[in-house]
This record gives sequence, structure tokens and C-alpha cells, in this order.
Amino acid sequence: MADTLPDNASSLPTLFATGAMGAGPNQTVYALALCRGDFDASFGCLVCLKSGFKDGQVLCDSDMDVTMFYDNCHVRYSNRNFLASTNNSQQHAFFSSSPSLASSVAARFKTFVTKLLNATADYAVVANSTRKFATGEMDVDRDYFGGQFDKISSLAQCTPDLTSAQCRACLAAAMSGMPRLVFPSNRTGARVVGERCGLRFDVFPFYDGKPMVRLQVGGPGGKTKATLAVVIVLAILGGLVVVTLIGLFFWRKKRSQRKASLFVNVDDMESFESIFISLSTLQSATSNFDEKNKLGEGGFGAVYKGALPNGQEVAVKKLCQISKQGVGQMKNELALIAKLQHKNLVRLVGVCLEGGEHLLVYEYMPNRSLDIFLFGTSHPLLR
Repeated sequence: MADTLPDNASSLPTLFATGAMGAGPNQTVYALALCRGDFDASFGCLVCLKSGFKDGQVLCDSDMDVTMFYDNCHVRYSNRNFLASTNNSQQHAFFSSSPSLASSVAARFKTFVTKLLNATADYAVVANSTRKFATGEMDVDRDYFGGQFDKISSLAQCTPDLTSAQCRACLAAAMSGMPRLVFPSNRTGARVVGERCGLRFDVFPFYDGKPMVRLQVGGPGGKTKATLAVVIVLAILGGLVVVTLIGLFFWRKKRSQRKASLFVNVDDMESFESIFISLSTLQSATSNFDEKNKLGEGGFGAVYKGALPNGQEVAVKKLCQISKQGVGQMKNELALIAKLQHKNLVRLVGVCLEGGEHLLVYEYMPNRSLDIFLFGTSHPLLR
């Protein structure tokens, strides 16, 4: 497997592979290979994994259970079936060369890191659930930490064969180990990793590409401004909404032919006419989707701030991809979305399917209002 597993993992979009070879007690070898989600698959991943197996055989030649961790990949092979477990049976902490913090500001730094890592882990599970990988960045006031840095970077990853629930549980367990394994050192860069999942933070961008999650901390009290709050919420709702839009489009075109057979309650669908907004109205509301009105960009598209003719402030999302899920199921899901109301979810104001565009219009939530809306002003992270 030392020859085949690196090739298998580096050739797959998930950069992940497992295998087993042999038969009988202590005669079967179980192995796992995983590269970091932002790593070069064509060459770098393959080289890293091959080095992992080779180093393990040289450095641990008499051991039957070996794990090799590197910055960009890790491998494990054992005579025990660790693949049957969904948790980190071997969890380790590593520190970067970044400096330590004074005790007077270390507590604030740990609070920021915890918030950023949780947001990054949520994105990996919800918005990038196929690869189970996410990166993040938090902008902080340089004066908070003696002028040493103004950003905190983060990473969260699970083996892609885990379910979303298993991945989040694994990352939560890794997070719970940080107060014991990492935080007492007051270091500004560290990671907690195992064969199933891992977390990392540092005060410099250690990954390739732009961060998938971006948070900002500002103000004397260090409160978090959810400048991309709308994007984060829409990332959670977006998957459900996206898979319904094609169904809505075809429903309108063939309504006269199939109205009686497609829905359980046709009268409910009549009310959808009221949520259609013309493309010209949304172009006017956003100054033709001017970059200065752009709030941010998530996995399903960009979000722009705008104002409707009646003065209502809205967030307009331009979807960048549409699912090919069954039309009938999409239509029934849209009926659910139209009725869905919850105090912790932004409200869908309207949709637009003109000119080849697929636009969702939500109520606009100003900076930081999402945090207060969810947790209240008494929440410890908002004090």
C-alpha cells in the first residue's frame, strides 16, 4: 500500500484514500492517506504521502502502528482496524515558530482563536461538506497585541469519508483538547491533529488561496463584526434554496399544463407570484451590482447590498451554480422554503430568474446584528 495509496489519494479530488491488505489477526494492515485541502494534488500531495510512508518504514521499522504528520499531509498504517473509528484515536499538538503572548493579552487571543476555529469548522461541515475542509481569517486591531500582528489564520479538516455530524464531533473534540494541549503555552501558532481531523491557527497565512471564512474584530471591547453575516447565513440556507430554483423556473413555464399534478396544494403555489422581482429593479437597487455594494462572496455566489423602491434594504445574492436535482422534488422544497420562518434565519424577500440570472433577495442584516440576533448582547463573545 505504500506504493498504491499515495497515488490513489493524490489522483482524487478529496486528496484522500484508505486501504487494507492481508488477512487474519495481526496480519492485516490498515492504512490512511490524506493531504491538506489546499495542497497541490498533481505533484506535491503525491510526494508528501510517499515521504510519509517511506519515513515511517525507516524511522519506525519495528513498530506496527505508525502515524506520520507533516504540514501538508499525514499517513497512518496499523495492524489494528482504526478505520472503523470516526474519532482521533491518536491526537497530538504541534507548535509553530510564532512568538508567545504576554499573559495580559493571552486570554483575549484565545477567545478570538476559539471563535474563528468554530466558524471555520462550521464552514467545513456545512459549505464544503464534500471535502470537509475550510480556511479562515480574522482581522484584529494591531494594538490589541502590542503591534505584533493584525490577522489570525485558521484551518479545519476532516477525512472526507466522515459524515458532517461525525466531522463536527471530531473537530469539537480536537477543540476541547486545546485548553490542555495548546493554550497554556500562550503561543500564537499551533495545531491539534489526529488521523481523522485537525485544527490549526497562526498569526500568518499558512495556506494557499483566499480564506473561505473571514471575521473582523473591532472596537475597544473587541466585539466581532459579522461583516459577512449574510453570506454565512446564506451558505447554510443556500444549498436548500439552490436546488429548488430550476424547479420553480419549469413550474412557471409549464404551469398551465401540469398545475394540477405537480403539487400537493396548488393554492399554496399561487402565492409565489408575489415574490418575483424584476431584474431591472434589482439592477437599480444595487447600482447594477457595483463592486462598492458587494458585501462578500461565499460558496454559492456573491452578495450585494441594495435598496428596493419602497426603501427596504436588502441583500441580493447572485447564484453561481444550479443543481440538477429532480424537478418535482425541487418544487416541493420551494414550497417549504416559502413557508419557513424562524427567528434565527434571515427572511427571503424575493427571487429573480430573468436574463439568465438566478437571484435571491433577502432582508439585509447590518454589521454585528447577526451576533446580537442569535445570542443577545449578554453573550460572552459580544461583551
